[in-house]
Amino acid sequence: MLISRESPVPIYYQIALHLRSRIMGKEWRSGEKIPPEEALSAEYGVSRVTMRQALAELVKDGLLARQQGRGTFVKQIPQPLVHNFNVPILFAGQLRKLGYTLSHEILERKVFDTPFPHVAERLGLTASQPVAYLKRLLMINEQPMAVNHSWFSEELVPGIAVEPLVDGSLSGTLARRYNYVPARSENLIEVARATESESQWLEITRDTPLLVLTSISFLVDDTPLEYSITSWLGDNIRFHFDVRFDAGAASAVLHTDEAALDAVNGRQNDEDAFK
Repeated sequence: MLISRESPVPIYYQIALHLRSRIMGKEWRSGEKIPPEEALSAEYGVSRVTMRQALAELVKDGLLARQQGRGTFVKQIPQPLVHNFNVPILFAGQLRKLGYTLSHEILERKVFDTPFPHVAERLGLTASQPVAYLKRLLMINEQPMAVNHSWFSEELVPGIAVEPLVDGSLSGTLARRYNYVPARSENLIEVARATESESQWLEITRDTPLLVLTSISFLVDDTPLEYSITSWLGDNIRFHFDVRFDAGAASAVLHTDEAALDAVNGRQNDEDAFK
């Protein structure tokens, strides 16, 4: 691994990220002892103090465990959660079936009488139609996992930004209070570094990579139901796609959604710009 000494990312953290990828790639198995600090310091060309800082990050994250007099060992390697876009059930339902405990904390909720233009466009609204907004911290097994921003037409789901969610579930509220179940969704995934507020809520550094899922869900008549942006911890989630090609097509074509690209390009240093 090449250490960039000009990078604003601290050297110890660069090493921690690289060691994390080696662990997740199963270079060392669960319960296996990793090389000692001295050997790793020589491998990466850094001091033992720097290497000790890097290993401390992975101990803090629960990937490594130190045993006095024995060395440092790989703990149970976490298996990333898999979100299968082709399964016609909601992600929360998938996780509950796998035995995970889901919870959330509402960080902000309000109604905007004059929504931002790009939000109104995604929801198919005019600039004068009110938009309901929810910001939530999503937790799995009580661990912060994602920050979610959701926008809705206030006329379509009146009171959603005021009334408590049904059983604490946004999708359950849409289905049981408003009788809305999405028929399809358009999704865009990008990799981005955490914003300042995301790093605080997710308890990570600003340099941590996130998987940012931008999604618009539609009702059966193609009315936009929800526009959302969810920033997931990148090493805890995987998205699965099953791509099928038309046998009669001469070639596969990658279609670029200009609106979705605008959402990516418009991502600011602070997610409050999306409101």
